[in-house]
Amino acid sequence: MLDITMPDDRPLDGVSLLPVFSEPTALRGRGIGFESGTQAAWVQNRYKLYADGLPGRKKTNQTKNKELAPAYELYDL
Repeated sequence: MLDITMPDDRPLDGVSLLPVFSEPTALRGRGIGFESGTQAAWVQNRYKLYADGLPGRKKTNQTKNKELAPAYELYDL
């Protein structure tokens, strides 16, 4: 891709990432969900929705022993 000549004939270790840059990106038909403790995420194509403190798995403020409201964040990946 960069047309760089290597200094000798030793084999290269690894996998070519050229297809990642040269082939069009396929869209996934369905999103992928992740959960861990009070955190969850949903990733679909270029967006990721992150949530912490979901209903039924609310986290608490340890110093005041109060339930915290869920926090949601949306990322454009």
